[in-house]
Amino acid sequence: MNNKYDIIAVGMGPGSIFMAYEFIKNNYNKKILLIEQGKRVENRNCPIEKVGKCVKCKPFCNITSGFSGAGAFSDGKLSLYNPEDDDIHIGGELHKYIGVEKTKELIDYTDQIYLEFGADKKLEGIEFREEVGKIKKKAKKEGLDLIDIPIRHLGTEKAHELYGKIEKYLEDNGITLMFDTIVEDLIVENNQVKGVKVKPSKYIEDKKYELEEIFSDKVVMAVGRKGANWLVDMCDKYNIATTAGSVDIGIRYELPDSIMKDINKYMYEGKIVGRPWPFNDKVRTFCQNPSGFVSSEVYDNNLTLVNRTFIQR
Repeated sequence: MNNKYDIIAVGMGPGSIFMAYEFIKNNYNKKILLIEQGKRVENRNCPIEKVGKCVKCKPFCNITSGFSGAGAFSDGKLSLYNPEDDDIHIGGELHKYIGVEKTKELIDYTDQIYLEFGADKKLEGIEFREEVGKIKKKAKKEGLDLIDIPIRHLGTEKAHELYGKIEKYLEDNGITLMFDTIVEDLIVENNQVKGVKVKPSKYIEDKKYELEEIFSDKVVMAVGRKGANWLVDMCDKYNIATTAGSVDIGIRYELPDSIMKDINKYMYEGKIVGRPWPFNDKVRTFCQNPSGFVSSEVYDNNLTLVNRTFIQR
């Protein structure tokens, strides 16, 4: 294998996937390598569907690791925006850096990419305006704000298919994808990155395994939440300055479909924001899944959390 690249990206979540896509679209003719500790998207599956319980897949959980990241096993909802709003209510703080209008342009651009790879053209939450308005007023009476934005729903099975097409598109256009591979360390000389040191994922416990060196003057560390601890270790080791970001703490709260029937019917997903007494901290609902099921996610040191999955029928 070629051991010198123009760009190496660690991780194959959306960050590195769409970076590679942009290089292809703009004809930047660069030698690009994406490295992923998990499997190809077509080889990812969760045994819980067959055996009924989490078996803690080794060396990594198939839900959290692999091409397209944890999103491949989510409900696959794209939160867009309401054209009438002068703010962005969902999706982080990008608009605070580049402005609301530019953020809307990028949302439209990204949405179009998903459509090109087979996303459903139907938008949820735009048809029943009168009914949504009634839900909004009811929430307001309870001191809650209903975020009224369109949702493009992929569904778990459709997301697998779509990301499989993107995976093939990258490879067909010269992007090198290296799976089942751990980036153990960076190569740093005179405070400048020069590449990465890797080994097969199956040897994760073998500290004596000889590492392979792959070189590049540009290394993108797009490791997502699964690689957060590794990223902290690299920053500490090479004195890379960091600042703490915000953390959302999620609570799994299951309700009968009948309780959420109006939101499910007229919006598919309702994002509700409140500031409960006594601290008035912002809380919000997130990513509901009508008739979905809970699936386990296993992280480092067997830390087990829950995700949610919706199966299209």
